[in-house]
Amino acid sequence: MKHDAARIFLVLLAVGLLSMRFPCIPSVSSPFLVTFKALDVAVGPVFGVSLDLRVAVGVTPSLLFPGGSGSLNVGVGGDAGNLSVIYLGNTYSEEFVTPIGSVKVPVVDVASGSIYVNVTGIVQSTPVVKGAADLSPTSYSWVSQGSQSITFTHRISAYSLFFPDVVTVELPLEYVLTVVVGIEALGSTVLEYSLNVGSLEGSPTISQDVSTFPVGTFIVLVAVVVVAVRYWRIRRKKAKAAKIQAKQ
Repeated sequence: MKHDAARIFLVLLAVGLLSMRFPCIPSVSSPFLVTFKALDVAVGPVFGVSLDLRVAVGVTPSLLFPGGSGSLNVGVGGDAGNLSVIYLGNTYSEEFVTPIGSVKVPVVDVASGSIYVNVTGIVQSTPVVKGAADLSPTSYSWVSQGSQSITFTHRISAYSLFFPDVVTVELPLEYVLTVVVGIEALGSTVLEYSLNVGSLEGSPTISQDVSTFPVGTFIVLVAVVVVAVRYWRIRRKKAKAAKIQAKQ
């Protein structure tokens, strides 16, 4: 019975270790869609423009050890957007992919030529960290589609050695927008106006939790397994020796 109890203990311990799900194990999150709006913007004396812009953001956290450095790999790419141009009392709309960089969007043909809009923008963020960690650097810019690594350093504590210590990184995004609206005909520009619209606040703000890996707890669990296995082997050897002596 004692041997059966030892075996049951080892099996339960092994199952517990294998089924343990630490929140600190990194996983890829679903892409976030962040929206920026610029409504009824006057560009020159004859044009009005409204824009609905979106970017897709993917966030992948790294494994974080107590007192160590961690990171978020943040990838930003353009998503579906649309714009409306008001000209001589008429509204013309067009869909396009939000640029991180610049794109020329043909809108409509009118009597004097073809209306177009050049949309230029970059994405910026000043992350905010909540919890026992410090960010460096503190601001980031995406001038083209791609990924950047947001790094931070965890401040170690006795608690974080044995329990997951959660660090939350918030990423408020801004889209710095410049628009050029014009009319062209036969390869020449008839008229053109530009406007530096400035920073548009994105919604929603991205929030990502990163948890420390409880190294102390893992070491204790491994030590318990080692001790339990050695104890079981010793008991097994003693049981075999007792059986041999009993036969003699």
